[in-house]
Amino acid sequence: MKLFKVLILFIIVGFLSENLYGQKKDQIDYSELNLMDYKLVLEIEESDTYFPGILNQLILTSSGDLIVSDRQKTTVERFSKNGRYRGVVARKGPGPGEIGSNSFHLAAGPDNSFIIHYGDTPRIDLFGLESDGSYQYKESFISQHFDGYHLDILEWHSDKTFFALKKKWENEIGLNLPEYRNEETVIFDLSTGLVEDSLHLLKTPNYLFGDPGRFSSPLQMDGLVFLGHPPYRFQDRLRIRRNGQYVIGRPGEDKVEFFDKNHRLVREVYLNVKERPVTEEGVDYFLDNNRVAVNRDVREELKKYIADQKPPFLDFWISDDSILMHVDTDIDGKKLVLLSLSGEGIGRIKISEYDSIQQFKEKRIYVLHQNPDTAHSIRVYQLI
Repeated sequence: MKLFKVLILFIIVGFLSENLYGQKKDQIDYSELNLMDYKLVLEIEESDTYFPGILNQLILTSSGDLIVSDRQKTTVERFSKNGRYRGVVARKGPGPGEIGSNSFHLAAGPDNSFIIHYGDTPRIDLFGLESDGSYQYKESFISQHFDGYHLDILEWHSDKTFFALKKKWENEIGLNLPEYRNEETVIFDLSTGLVEDSLHLLKTPNYLFGDPGRFSSPLQMDGLVFLGHPPYRFQDRLRIRRNGQYVIGRPGEDKVEFFDKNHRLVREVYLNVKERPVTEEGVDYFLDNNRVAVNRDVREELKKYIADQKPPFLDFWISDDSILMHVDTDIDGKKLVLLSLSGEGIGRIKISEYDSIQQFKEKRIYVLHQNPDTAHSIRVYQLI
């Protein structure tokens, strides 16, 4: 009996070790993964009825409609899941249900609802689907704010609650700032305010600033020259799953954390990725596409802060059965890898460098194609 209890104990410990704390997988070499096929199944371009400006964000409603924000036109517009244009849902204006400024963002909600929220005001506008099939403004809320902080909404959690970051109204400005700072995640209810405080800390990069006597860039803040981010700086991200479950990706710790709806950690997946040295060509690509690093002195200063190795991923999205990771971008395109939920490599994918990934669902990648030399468009890729 004593031996039996010891065996049971070892089994339980092994189960917890594998499922809760995770295990290092066999090393993944991204370059050796098979290149996966995909096809363009939908592209929404300029037409007789739709004229895109500067597309900024795309969300999916519960029924599959595409809701798209346009920063140039200051509009929110709607398409069916088959790409049929369904009209303008909200446009610029001072009234209820109108878009008050260009610093607006979208977040999907329950039951085919969504919200518009702002970076410069605590107002939140709720929109819902009517019985006639149209989207209408429902009501406005004021998000809870704190001394020196505001809530930046990330994702819908459940009912009328949303995940948000507690962010400072003003970015920290100074010389010799730490490379990264931690920001608190909270959950708040549209009607009642803060529900859960300080759930997680997410790491995000600080900007670099320089002495105006050393750099020729005209961009200045509080008497210092704004230099931006060095290439390959990463940040932690939170992605919602279904039924209130969610995932946090932490590139600096080589892992992805899975949580249940009650915020309990249920699994950690460690990524054992083969080291990927930063190359001069890769750095040049990032700096060539950095609107701040136009002067040689700024470029050379940013290069001093680049790590020797690339992080395991820069961004990620999750579906019911796989994880899509953005791992690099160069002149050949945006490089993605597809992993199982346990962190095993499935394949690699390459899409346009101008594709901004918005959603990943049922092996479909929803992107905004933001080529600066042509009209923006909405694309949907189907993995094969």
